[in-house]
Amino acid sequence: MDRLSYFRASIEDPLRAFRYEIRIDGFLRAGFTECSGLVTTTEVINYREGTDPATPKKLPGLTDFDPITLKRGLLIGEENEMAAWYSEVYSATRQGRAFNFRRWMDIVVKSEDLSAAKIYRIVNAWPSKFTPLGTLGGQTNEAIIQEMEIQHEGFIELR
Repeated sequence: MDRLSYFRASIEDPLRAFRYEIRIDGFLRAGFTECSGLVTTTEVINYREGTDPATPKKLPGLTDFDPITLKRGLLIGEENEMAAWYSEVYSATRQGRAFNFRRWMDIVVKSEDLSAAKIYRIVNAWPSKFTPLGTLGGQTNEAIIQEMEIQHEGFIELR
């Protein structure tokens, strides 16, 4: 085998962004057209003592997780589990009762053969914002898109 063919054989294409699924509490829920926001940020604390050089030390502070946004087309005649989940949160906060509306959620990224290539487990997920209709307009030819913003307390890469 020549050197060039060795390099060609070892190159792998990156995973495609359109092959994924969302599971909530272990069940495949609905197909989503978009999933974004899997971001973690650690605050930086500048620290300097009087005898230190002119540049501060950088210490890690609190870590925070951005909300995850899920989007999907509005379907007629289907039970809307997104709306039901948001209603659980709204009812619990409105009535002031302790109710466990938090769920674990998996973002499963698929390979070319549709097997699970990467799985991210989202911890203590709950919806904080729900847009049931999206933008309506008489001059548009687009699908009606529902949107849900999910708060969470971190994620773990399972695979």
